[in-house]
Amino acid sequence: WEAAEIATVVSADTMAMAVDQDWRAMLRFLKDPYHEADLLRLIRINPDTIQAEELYDYKPAVLASVKVDGDCLRFASTTLQADKEVVQAAVDQTWTALQYASEQLRGNRQLVVGSFLQNGLALQFATEALRSDQRIVLDAMSRDTAAFQFAAPCLHEDTRFWEALTRRFPHAAWKRWLKHGMRHPIPKGHN
Repeated sequence: WEAAEIATVVSADTMAMAVDQDWRAMLRFLKDPYHEADLLRLIRINPDTIQAEELYDYKPAVLASVKVDGDCLRFASTTLQADKEVVQAAVDQTWTALQYASEQLRGNRQLVVGSFLQNGLALQFATEALRSDQRIVLDAMSRDTAAFQFAAPCLHEDTRFWEALTRRFPHAAWKRWLKHGMRHPIPKGHN
């Protein structure tokens, strides 16, 4: 990729290979006039390219990036981390992208619950208000009972929550959390 940086003329295929090796080759590409289609092609080759100052706040570039690797949302500007379309695309790609969304979007019930379709552990990235919602926590736990560890502490003192928990999960896996504590992993082989 460093050779592309000092070259005076770089073919599209050479640039694609350079960007594939290191996102910083995109900096050379951005020095010359370009077509947006070529830009988006390079972003799809290496979504980390949105780290470039010229791209992290450019919505089409960030959208192309997060559709390939949702966790690239971490490189986006705070404005785009608060953009519902961009965040939805990132979370659709991977539930872990939720952690990079704005506080407001991490409190968006529809977005958070949608992320549970991939993994209930997405609850850990939701706002305190959603982690305090009994229905949200039970929904997350229906995907992965380990999501219980991310429930807000107030639910641990709520007898209605415990009644609902024991009805919904009669297999008693939740008892392990009582024994070992909320924020500690369950030792293997312990019930």
